[in-house]
Amino acid sequence: MSASSPAGRPRRELVLASAGSGKTYHLSSRIIELLAAGTPPGEILASTFTRKAAGEILDRVLARLAEGASDTEMARELGKSAHALLADPAECRSLLARLLTDLHQVNVGTLDSFFARVARSFFQELGLAPGWTFADKPTEERLRTEAVQAALTGIDRSELVELLRLVNRGSATRQVHDALVKIVDELVRIRRQLDPAATDPWSPHFSAIEPR
Repeated sequence: MSASSPAGRPRRELVLASAGSGKTYHLSSRIIELLAAGTPPGEILASTFTRKAAGEILDRVLARLAEGASDTEMARELGKSAHALLADPAECRSLLARLLTDLHQVNVGTLDSFFARVARSFFQELGLAPGWTFADKPTEERLRTEAVQAALTGIDRSELVELLRLVNRGSATRQVHDALVKIVDELVRIRRQLDPAATDPWSPHFSAIEPR
């Protein structure tokens, strides 16, 4: 987690612990402390590996502030674990109201989402095309399907007949297109094994884009 920190506290903090050891509680306390000290929500970054964990951190921050706003004992607990000001339920209510107003600025998410935001902000420097996105498995399958279709469209009729004969191997029940895609996948797998450093044939190339 990174942020503008109160005096005496590190700007960045890495929390490593096993499940159920209190990571979410610790991180929520730290975020509440920063907010209570006047750090703008947009200057706080907390990241984790899964969306579920990221959601739990933000949920815990809101829940603890809401509990402190309505319960004196919970406010006292926040005063001890996060910031002395929050020992007063009125301060909890005030901070909760400010946070809800600026909730869209809170940066609590996964490492993947953080890296994606950085890449989108500096796509030219990274040599990426405008509007790039991650290719999930369905997208990869669609691209391979389109590649096979393009190859079949431009092939000579006699070559196509021979290709169908070789692919079917006497079987009339096999799906030609699916069989070709499987062959392509197998060839790509073999190529990667023979030369791991080789350029992935399914990776986009943006050589025409010059980084600024």
